[in-house]
Amino acid sequence: MNKTIFKLYGAERTGTNYLETLMRLNFPGVIVLSSMLGCKHRTAEDYRTWVEGHTSGPNVIDGRHTYPYSADEVHRWIDGAIYPLVIAKDPVAWVCSYRRFNHATAPWEDVLHCVPVWCESYSNRYRQWLSLVIERNGVAIWYEALTQTLSTVLGEIADRYSLTRLPKAFVPQPLRVYPGCQTRGDVFAGSTEEKPPPRSVVELVKKNIDWAVFESMNCGAAHV
Repeated sequence: MNKTIFKLYGAERTGTNYLETLMRLNFPGVIVLSSMLGCKHRTAEDYRTWVEGHTSGPNVIDGRHTYPYSADEVHRWIDGAIYPLVIAKDPVAWVCSYRRFNHATAPWEDVLHCVPVWCESYSNRYRQWLSLVIERNGVAIWYEALTQTLSTVLGEIADRYSLTRLPKAFVPQPLRVYPGCQTRGDVFAGSTEEKPPPRSVVELVKKNIDWAVFESMNCGAAHV
């Protein structure tokens, strides 16, 4: 059976593992590449160059894994189609989650100077990933859409790529929405923070995120 191949991309703390699990559970005819062909959290590499540097004997490796695919098979995928699969999170929610993951014990005032740097990295990575989505007929998804309209998102992906969808139930991750968290209309709403971040953090994110990067993403579900 022919497989539909997706290459996963997304910043840390955006739900990449969650999305990969959803794809594997719901679509038996797909292969989702996470570490293979380049780290999912970094800007995309040239696929052929990556394979040439990560082959041992007949199999593709990446230092931690020996994959059940030969270099010849992967080159056939590259000759065909590998669809970028990108997930993004509300930038304010992402900054909150990233800070909690990397600086859990640090008060906000100690990491405020980091927020512009985080926002620049976030914008730069998505600028490249989302250009690949357009160039290579990929799909880009808001994490918030997965938690709020999961069935719709999966249905759009199934229809777009003519995928067989299994009737599996999957409970979305909880999403806590706090008042005043919206940063740009209804698109950027929601956060997994227990309480709202300081207003200074929200303002820093609004100032330093390149919002134009995300205009190609459909606010409801998959990028079409």
